[in-house]
Amino acid sequence: MNTEYIKSVVGIRRLTEHYGLKFKHNKCRCPFHDEKTASFSINEKKQIFKCFGCGIGGDIFTFVMNYLDCDFKTALSEINKEFSLGLENDVTQHDIIRFSQEQDKKQAFRDWAFETEIALRGEF
Repeated sequence: MNTEYIKSVVGIRRLTEHYGLKFKHNKCRCPFHDEKTASFSINEKKQIFKCFGCGIGGDIFTFVMNYLDCDFKTALSEINKEFSLGLENDVTQHDIIRFSQEQDKKQAFRDWAFETEIALRGEF
């Protein structure tokens, strides 16, 4: 199973719009918390999303995992079904571990970047 291939076929805009998000200049209100102004952004080149209000971010898999409150295997199955990808449900334990490790690395970087930004602003 190649997650990069799935990301390129589905795309972050197509996926998020499928779940009802309406974008203006790649921004909209976040589906994960209440807000009045748009703080949820997508980057189609990198195929990622980020909410600058609640801090949540990731790719198509983490979006579905958070939106449906499910695990990686369920998110993959849901994407496969909703977008008629015709993939076999061949998610292995290795795939799940690799995805989890990627997410841990990304979260550690986001935490570091946030702490650095706070320190630079003098809000530490």
